[in-house]
Amino acid sequence: MEADSPLLAFKQDGIILGLSGIELADYIEKRRLEEINREEKKLEEERRARERREEIETQQEFELRKMREMVDLGLNQNVNQNNQYMPRESSSKIHINLPILDDKDDIEAYFKQFERIAKLSDWDEDEWAIRLSGQLRGQARQVYIELSDEESVNYDEVKTAILQRFQLTAESYRKRFKEVKWEKEESIKECRKRMKTYLDRWKELSEKEGKSGDLEDLILTDKLLDVLTPDQNRFVRERIPTNIDDVVKHVQTYIDARDASGRMPPRQSQGGERRFDNKPRVRKRYRC
Repeated sequence: MEADSPLLAFKQDGIILGLSGIELADYIEKRRLEEINREEKKLEEERRARERREEIETQQEFELRKMREMVDLGLNQNVNQNNQYMPRESSSKIHINLPILDDKDDIEAYFKQFERIAKLSDWDEDEWAIRLSGQLRGQARQVYIELSDEESVNYDEVKTAILQRFQLTAESYRKRFKEVKWEKEESIKECRKRMKTYLDRWKELSEKEGKSGDLEDLILTDKLLDVLTPDQNRFVRERIPTNIDDVVKHVQTYIDARDASGRMPPRQSQGGERRFDNKPRVRKRYRC
């Protein structure tokens, strides 16, 4: 059994709680079943999210086809009887009903759909945040309300804030990318597409959070953090490194601090603990 296996961890937890024999075995089995249920629940949530994404993408493709047909129709109608092109209204005036974003929706799929519609409709990017704001409900709407006036008109700021509220951060996508599995219900192409989506979002959000968006740096940083001890890892992450050079610097700071503390001589505490120093002791002599 590997040192980091869940069963060994459950056993160690049980021993810490003072369990032994049958009680310890029952405790391990209970924790094992809980872990299985948690994993099954996670897989079910991922399956539902995938179905929801497919549903949204299907609707999205339908909307895009409808828009293209309307654009083509508009172009054809702008040719007069002499086959001369006549100016027409901008395609941005084509009306498309934007979907509502609420707490139960797939946030990633929603933003993907919104951005496709915005680009095909030829909206100015300065308008995106305003157009999006009217479609927000629940937590997403609350996030928008809490933004400053300057942030509320910046689409990237609004999008990043909403993703963070739903815990869709660079760190969450890093974990998704590392833990991705080929699901039974999906093809290998779908699995590859999902992996690429996680990687792209990891890179994109890392840049928005002020970290390196360079793929090589992200992978090296992640791997270096993996080889650290738990204490070193925690020390470095608390300092929010932005690239691999930051990780190296913080690890060296940790090591230097530990080395320095190991060289310091013991000191007498206020509680009266014994103090050791280099001063020679003077013995008093008494005459008998």
